[in-house]
Amino acid sequence: MYFKKAVQIPNEKGKIVFRTKGGSRYVLYEIDRVYKPERKYTIPKRKVIGKVIDGKEGWMYPNELFQSLFPNTVSSDTRVNPTNDTRTDPF
Repeated sequence: MYFKKAVQIPNEKGKIVFRTKGGSRYVLYEIDRVYKPERKYTIPKRKVIGKVIDGKEGWMYPNELFQSLFPNTVSSDTRVNPTNDTRTDPF
């Protein structure tokens, strides 16, 4: 499940990969690399961390794994401007 708030795609050099599947573009994050000595190369282990937003370059809808890997990331949709806060306290 993807969150509805938009976040910027992290700038992690060598860790972020994009993959297109079924008309959608996904952001994958490299978790680990496993070396195969018999073949003498490494195999990257990647997990999907979000789905790229069409028409907004550099932005994505994150999933739960993104929240656990990047806990300090805050999107512009979740920030509350204290001067324009319209929430009411029932108590």
